[in-house]
Order: sequence, then C-alpha cells, then structure tokens
Amino acid sequence: MKANDFEIIVTKRDLSVWLLCFFRYSLGRHTYIVSTCVEDLIRHWDIIPTGYRRQIVGDLEHYFAFDLKSEWKCDIDSWRKLLEFAKTNQVNPKIE
Repeated sequence: MKANDFEIIVTKRDLSVWLLCFFRYSLGRHTYIVSTCVEDLIRHWDIIPTGYRRQIVGDLEHYFAFDLKSEWKCDIDSWRKLLEFAKTNQVNPKIE
C-alpha cells in the first residue's frame, strides 16, 4: 500500500445503495462515467439486492423506450451490455 492509500470499510448495504445511485446518476450522461458505471455494476452485481436489480432493469428498459438519436453509440452499447447482463442475472439467490 502506498503512503497516501488507505482502506475504507463499507457495508454491502451501503455499497449497493451507492451503486444504485451511481447508476441513476450516470444514466443519460455522455462521458466516461457510463462505461465505468457499467463495469462497476457488473463487478459488484453479486451484492446488489434483487429489488435494486429490478430497478436497474426497469430504468434501462425505460431508457431504451425513448428516441436515442442524441445519445452516443458507445453509451448505448454500454447500457445495452448492462441490460443484457442484468436480465440474465436479475434474481440474487444469495439474498432471496
């Protein structure tokens, strides 16, 4: 660990709330944040409660229901990747 590095202990509940907030903030943005958000959600998917997973799927389906002409292709591709992953892994058997 470097001199300026430190560890923070975060509960799974808090992290899952932060991930949901991160997702909802990032949806509709046009920056690097979209791909970072998608990568983080997929990496930490196993701790996200099923209710939050359903919220993410619903928000993404709502996003794709609109005309996306003003959206960037790389963002659309990232959100589509997350939606496909989320639909395949929507229920969390560890929490149910």
